[in-house]
Amino acid sequence: MEQGGYNNPQYWSAEGWRWVSQMKITIPKFWIKKTDGQFTLRNVFEETKTMPWDWPVEVNNFEANAYARWLRITTGRNIRLPKEDEYYSMLSYLKFTMRDTANQNIALMYSTSTPVDLKKVGDIYDAMGNVWQWTRTTMYPFNEFQTHPDYDDFTIPTFDD
Repeated sequence: MEQGGYNNPQYWSAEGWRWVSQMKITIPKFWIKKTDGQFTLRNVFEETKTMPWDWPVEVNNFEANAYARWLRITTGRNIRLPKEDEYYSMLSYLKFTMRDTANQNIALMYSTSTPVDLKKVGDIYDAMGNVWQWTRTTMYPFNEFQTHPDYDDFTIPTFDD
């Protein structure tokens, strides 16, 4: 954001740039910029008094991919979102089991996001849960999928077809 990522089409896919332009997005949806320039975070049930910088930045797939492109360009490293099978390989490498899911913030069991360094499996924090796990894999809705009104522009714009 500080380097103008929401204003620079080089970081965005063509569809992502159309979304940014049409929606006039300048910051992540759940961030609130105050008149003094400070940010707060809108959670499921409340707005924080200050920005919890150790919490996940809740973004859609367009934003996650744009961030990966920005990071790749600025660092010169080969950075991208993983494919779905790569994500599951990481979980397998970590020996992540269903037992471990009880220790993760899945389905917002804490009623909101939590700090990204709170839940650890192996050497990885936030391997599953807390918010979305975005990948590069083609995405389709599950049967009987229904949009939640607070997330109307988070998942549906990234369904492929």
